[in-house]
Amino acid sequence: MNAVEIEQAISELAEKPFDRKEFPFQFLEAFGNKETALKRLRTGVSNKSDLGGRGGSVDLNRFRAFSKWFSASVMPPPLRVS
Repeated sequence: MNAVEIEQAISELAEKPFDRKEFPFQFLEAFGNKETALKRLRTGVSNKSDLGGRGGSVDLNRFRAFSKWFSASVMPPPLRVS
């Protein structure tokens, strides 16, 4: 994927309603990750980092922290009702 395709994919992702569980996978997909890799991540087959120690192809714990930070920086704060 080139920069224009990534920008288009991120723009489309920003227009969708935020889904806390699916956002990490949608974000990875926007950067050109294949559906087979995303299926493995969803099922935990290739997520070796959760087994303890170092290693694994993707550290989802770090990615989840990043996605929380990213969504907090993009999403407006909730309105307070008095």
